[in-house]
Amino acid sequence: MKKALRCLLLSAVMALALGAAALAAETDPTVENVASGATVSFQTGNEKLTVSYTDKDLAGSQCIILMVKGTAEDYTITDTSILYIDQTAADANGTVTFDNVYPTSVQNSVILLGGPSSGPVVLAEIKVPYMLGDTSMDGTIAAYDAVLLNKHLAGIELLTGNGASAADVNKDGSVTSLDAVKMNQFLAGIIKEF
Repeated sequence: MKKALRCLLLSAVMALALGAAALAAETDPTVENVASGATVSFQTGNEKLTVSYTDKDLAGSQCIILMVKGTAEDYTITDTSILYIDQTAADANGTVTFDNVYPTSVQNSVILLGGPSSGPVVLAEIKVPYMLGDTSMDGTIAAYDAVLLNKHLAGIELLTGNGASAADVNKDGSVTSLDAVKMNQFLAGIIKEF
């Protein structure tokens, strides 16, 4: 009995170690099509973005930033497509900066800036190699993704690479039963996003 318990414990430790290694190997989101005057950079140690834009005509004006689902050629602004929204004033030089923008809830998103007198300006596109919750990497979040997450947790079929990254829906750096709970809440409609 002790030998079986030791084997089970060793299996669990190995599964956790492999899961952590798979998360460490994830591919970072990429920033594409950055507009002139804009900078988009990842903060050290996480996947959050700092977005900055300078236009002297914005000096002292209130600006709004939106991150919406889609691409620069194909996006709409609706209550269900907005992933991030914030507002701040541009400084005297016309620079506006936003911190802690988190892009991994969908695979493709666009960062838009709205100023006092113009429609939204596309600042950049964010491409994420995985979507949170999509452990099967098929582009949708469904019951099968929860099955794969649970198999991973049980050590039956370990997720690797972007599949493991997608399983970390609470974004704490490891795949645990808390992710399974959150995944089930999402699938049941209790929560609308990760």
